[in-house]
Amino acid sequence: MLRPVLRFSNSFLPAGRAILVSLAFMVGLSGCASVRLNMGDEAKLKQAEKISHERAALAEASRALNITPWPEVSSHKPSARLVNLLFGKDEPAGMSREAACATYIESLSVTPQMLAVRIQMDADQTLARGRVVAEMGRQASQSLQPNQDDVVLMEAAIANLREARTMYVMSLKMARKRGAPITNSEIDDLSHAFQQTMTDIGLAADVVAQQAADNNRSNYAEPKGSATDGFSAR
Repeated sequence: MLRPVLRFSNSFLPAGRAILVSLAFMVGLSGCASVRLNMGDEAKLKQAEKISHERAALAEASRALNITPWPEVSSHKPSARLVNLLFGKDEPAGMSREAACATYIESLSVTPQMLAVRIQMDADQTLARGRVVAEMGRQASQSLQPNQDDVVLMEAAIANLREARTMYVMSLKMARKRGAPITNSEIDDLSHAFQQTMTDIGLAADVVAQQAADNNRSNYAEPKGSATDGFSAR
């Protein structure tokens, strides 16, 4: 019966060391192979996490535009119903725009000379939230996976900004009637700032919608069971 070689020689390693060397070699190979196999998966995972983070940021930025300094306004416009549907809000019992603006102005508790300043400060905060949506929309337009849900979020943001513009303009005009030194050009400047922000969001939404539509058409047009499936010219 043959026995394992236990002594050193020019041709053989001791049996125990031979086994250890073989195991080490196999472990080394499997470790290298796992790194190569996981690198592509890791890149895909990071890309998916990045896209998920961007979408969450867009959704959060859009929801932030629901924050207003006036009481909730009752509105039966389609845009308002869209926003309520998107964010799970019940149809508000709310008050009229005029009553909401009056309540807002009274809540500021400042002299007529300071009303314009306070209203403009609140408007700037709303515009800043709108610009965040515009930036998130720009990033969505550069995404490798454009999604129609992003478009819906941006449309909701535009609807909120449009309503906010109406309320701020109405508040400025109401404040002027109460003695606040507000010019028409100041009101026009505020209205233009809102319009520009809405335009920026709208342009991003158009790009995302077009890219999503193109992707859908490409997916439907891709041949099934082609002989070249699984291969790429890259």
